[in-house]
Amino acid sequence: MALEELLEQQRLDGSWPQGTAQALCLLAQHGYSHHSARVRRALDHLFQQQQPDGSFGEDTEIVIKAMQKMGLSQHHPVLEAALKCRS
Repeated sequence: MALEELLEQQRLDGSWPQGTAQALCLLAQHGYSHHSARVRRALDHLFQQQQPDGSFGEDTEIVIKAMQKMGLSQHHPVLEAALKCRS
């Protein structure tokens, strides 16, 4: 998928219909990071999806990968909780 097409598909809530974490991983390949307003909206959307145990359902691993690729600190509370839940 072309970058322009991917960017056009982002919803107002920051998510993507084909998967927000997957879209963030693709954006990382194009130099995007958590400093981008578009990425921050997507991360905020993901943060709201986190379960009380720190997981993101079946998508926990890809969400962790996306947060890491976007340059979030290992000490960011959402990433830290996700990493703890998988151990």
